[in-house]
Amino acid sequence: MAFARLAPAPPGRASGRALHGRSADEELGLAGVLSVVEQLEGDLGAVNRALQDLERLAKKDLSHR
Repeated sequence: MAFARLAPAPPGRASGRALHGRSADEELGLAGVLSVVEQLEGDLGAVNRALQDLERLAKKDLSHR
């Protein structure tokens, strides 16, 4: 599909198509999605660490009973 990669932007679009077939608008959208995913990964990492801390505290509490 070499022709699809060189296709001009649809009417109403200011940007042309990049070599990989996505417009600049689509690239910005994908960058935004990637940013959100990276933030969610960080948040999930923090939740995971908090759960591990709670597990350690629960085990410690149970061992002292």
